[in-house]
Amino acid sequence: MLYAVVKAAHLLAVFALIAGMLANALVLRMATTTALRQQAAPMLATMTAWDSRVTGPALGLTWLFGLSLAVMGGWFPDARLMVKLVAVLGLSALHGMQAGSLRRLNRDQMRGDQPSLSLPPPLRHAATVMAVLVAVIVVLVIIRPF
Repeated sequence: MLYAVVKAAHLLAVFALIAGMLANALVLRMATTTALRQQAAPMLATMTAWDSRVTGPALGLTWLFGLSLAVMGGWFPDARLMVKLVAVLGLSALHGMQAGSLRRLNRDQMRGDQPSLSLPPPLRHAATVMAVLVAVIVVLVIIRPF
């Protein structure tokens, strides 16, 4: 029973994390696109607050519950888990880049500075990177190729 509860909590945290990261990706693209910058301006403060109150904690809970499941299942020697952890590390790094960029753009906007219109390549293609990493994780979990 405990395993099922931890698994459900892990999945709920993952859903909140991925939804928040997709929203971050959208707002960052809008805020750094000349034609959409004005529309994104009011969203920056809201998205920055949402990221720190929801998406960031969801990332922490995803790690906590995921590692708990790995310990309960005794999966640490599995190559499949190691590959999955690399993909999750990639998502975590991407979230860190998103959170930093949101804070930076929000700070610049509050100061009245002109925000930068450039994002590093991982952030320009964040939704695609996320889709690939999530697909790898899902395949490893459901199909268990090795």
